Amino acid sequence: MKKRIASAFICLLVCISFAISAPSTFAASAVSDAKNGIVGYIGARDEADLAENHLAEKVGTSAEWYVFALAHSDGVSGFASYRTALLRYLEENRIAGASTRLKFALSLIATGDRDNGYISSTLEDSVGKQGIMSLVFGLHVYNNLQTGYDTDGLITDILALRKEDGGWSITGNYSDVDVTAMTLQALAPYYGKYEKVTCAVDECISLLSARQLESGGFSSYGAENCESCSQVVIALCSLGIDPDNDQRFVKNGNSALDSMLSYRTENGSFSHTPGGESSELATAECYDALTAVQLLEKGQLLYVFSGAPTISPDVPDVPDVPDVPDVPDVPDVPDVPDVPDVPDVPDVPDVPDVPDVPDVPDVPDVPDVPDVPDVPDVPDVPDMPDVTDVTKVTETVTDAGGSKTPAAEQTTDEYTENNKDDGNDTDKEVRNISYKLPVCISIAAVAAVVFIILILLKKKNIKNYIFTAAVALVLIAVVLLTNITTKSEYYGKKTEKENSYGKVMMCIECSSLIELAEKGAIPDDGVILSMTEFEITEGETAYDILVQAARENGILLDMKGTGKMVYISAIASVYEYEYGELAGWIYKVNGEMPSVGCAAYQLSDGDVIEWSYSLQMGSDLE
Repeated sequence: MKKRIASAFICLLVCISFAISAPSTFAASAVSDAKNGIVGYIGARDEADLAENHLAEKVGTSAEWYVFALAHSDGVSGFASYRTALLRYLEENRIAGASTRLKFALSLIATGDRDNGYISSTLEDSVGKQGIMSLVFGLHVYNNLQTGYDTDGLITDILALRKEDGGWSITGNYSDVDVTAMTLQALAPYYGKYEKVTCAVDECISLLSARQLESGGFSSYGAENCESCSQVVIALCSLGIDPDNDQRFVKNGNSALDSMLSYRTENGSFSHTPGGESSELATAECYDALTAVQLLEKGQLLYVFSGAPTISPDVPDVPDVPDVPDVPDVPDVPDVPDVPDVPDVPDVPDVPDVPDVPDVPDVPDVPDVPDVPDVPDVPDVPDMPDVTDVTKVTETVTDAGGSKTPAAEQTTDEYTENNKDDGNDTDKEVRNISYKLPVCISIAAVAAVVFIILILLKKKNIKNYIFTAAVALVLIAVVLLTNITTKSEYYGKKTEKENSYGKVMMCIECSSLIELAEKGAIPDDGVILSMTEFEITEGETAYDILVQAARENGILLDMKGTGKMVYISAIASVYEYEYGELAGWIYKVNGEMPSVGCAAYQLSDGDVIEWSYSLQMGSDLE
């Protein structure tokens, strides 16, 4: 009986252990279903069809993310069409970003083309050339090549770029979730093998856990988004951490994996923001994250491909600690010469009583042999210098393709003196009345005609007349309550503010695109709005002033999200990702890049706001 109870208890422990350490069947099913949904959304039959027939058209935008994942698929036999399209793309385009060039090199390695000359030339001119991300992607490439590259130095450079809070970011004094997670992905092969890498990674794991939101997700620059969550999931899986069950990454019952899956849309794609529309980049990065979850069970890493060298736990031989010179043997304390035996006093011959022989003076005590001076403590062997800290990781990025959208008009229809706002809305009210009155009369006339027709048809049911009157009244109410504003009425109107308490300055520029943009797509000098003064009221944000400036100067804006989660995706028809995967609009206040979104940053009197188009998430603007 006791044996049966013991056996049952052991089985129970085994089951509990398995349940804790292995991803749940539900999670595995959800991951597989989500991956299949993405394949279907793209229009492919399966992963093999996706690899061979659907990636060539996405070169430079999202294809590379899919290649990293599909390189681990047993069903994919090759990437011939994609590789051909990529090499043609590299030949025909000037790739501005160092991390983007390295990402293309990593993609070639993933397809099996390890000996391509583009890889070696890119390593020479790109690693570490544009901050942390060029180091991160450089380390990814190094991790997949045979010996001969200074990974130790690279790891050291990466660790040296940690911010005050222990993580990494492209700019500013505090870390960013995305950049920290992507850096951990590159350092993952050295985790548990190099002491300083392990210590830094452990601190970052705690940092990411603390940054996790109650929804289970993550935010970047103040905006909760899918890509941040997917990068954290990839990082956790790369470090052997289950993103669905590890309690450090479960908040309010929501895991990191739960949050990422919540961005899935009805058509199988993923959105950038909660409840948003399909995003090509978010969908591609989620495909990588879902693959990373599956690789976790196999003990494989997303960015380490077949043929990569094994990283030995023995860090490049620790320079032998110079043998601590043997502590010179403490010279044997010379034996204290034996005190010569006091010669026996010769027996005094019996003499007739000789006067008592004076007592032989006591042999003077042999002076205590001076204590052998304590052997000086062997100086502590100086701590062996930590194995040349395996240096740090590298970076990632790619140029986004797409046609260049012409810049928006810099001003709207020019106002004449009669059209300028004189401080009252009389003209506007007259215009509103001028179109509202005839429209309302027309609606009433139509209703009267319907009444006449009903009478002629001898429809006596009172409900017909009530319904017609109700419809007419609703339409009239809509007309009266709606103000139709023309382009010239919306743009160019000076904003008058009451209770302003200060002033700020703001400019908008995209000089980084002067040599990249097609002629006419941006102003010749790259200046969309020169430094301009604006009054501010209590609580106004950088976003409020940008909208005001756009309205007053006829600058088109495109944005995503609502409330404090608003994200500026385009200014003057220059869009994020149009010139690279890390390209987009960055704002600075008083020369510093805030850690929150523009709609969450409240302004103060005297602030100077600068909006700039960056090719490298701000690192190229420092």
